[in-house]
Amino acid sequence: MAAERIQQRSDPDLRQEAEAILATQGIKPSQAIILFYTEVMKGRVL
Repeated sequence: MAAERIQQRSDPDLRQEAEAILATQGIKPSQAIILFYTEVMKGRVL
């Protein structure tokens, strides 16, 4: 499967705080996006 680049605009403070929380769990932002999309596909998020 080929990878694609995703670009989005977000509040810088929100991004910084969320990435700090993810870092404490050893999760990179790109991994978090993949986790989110996986949960959407399972029908758990919406």
